[in-house]
Amino acid sequence: MIRRVLRDDPFTTLQLVLEPKESAAASIERSMGVETAAALLSACGEQPTYLDKFYAMHPGRAAGGKRLIVLLPFGLRGQLAADWLERLSEIATLVWRGGNNAELAVNEFSRAD
Repeated sequence: MIRRVLRDDPFTTLQLVLEPKESAAASIERSMGVETAAALLSACGEQPTYLDKFYAMHPGRAAGGKRLIVLLPFGLRGQLAADWLERLSEIATLVWRGGNNAELAVNEFSRAD
């Protein structure tokens, strides 16, 4: 689907939001594999746009006209494996539903439901 969207409009910006249906931490970790998330982000980068090229010149975390966002329940933040969260946050922006920003890392955000 990503390739089709980019083929039809190669100059588009794209935010791909993944929200697991599972409610248990172990189920989320199994269903939302880091390798799968990386493959989705890789597909987004197959046709670089002007913004992708522009942001590639900036230091810091990879940025561009396309990004992957993973929406997770804040209540599970302490139950999800720290190494899984760390690896996922290297390729995706983590957004926690129903939490606060006080204890979040630089690459994490929260939103009120």
